[in-house]
Amino acid sequence: MQLLRGRVEFGLPDRTLDLRPGEIVHLTAKLRHRVRALEPTTLTVTMLLPRS
Repeated sequence: MQLLRGRVEFGLPDRTLDLRPGEIVHLTAKLRHRVRALEPTTLTVTMLLPRS
């Protein structure tokens, strides 16, 4: 996930991150997380899936 505009609270099992524009988060498969917009926000999500 890459934050393009705004600010989000990104929750992981062991910590919470305060993300700002330009920051990127990489997650491993099936990692529990949550995202909460703290102001109007634009972000991109890229998912890479294994070939089937």
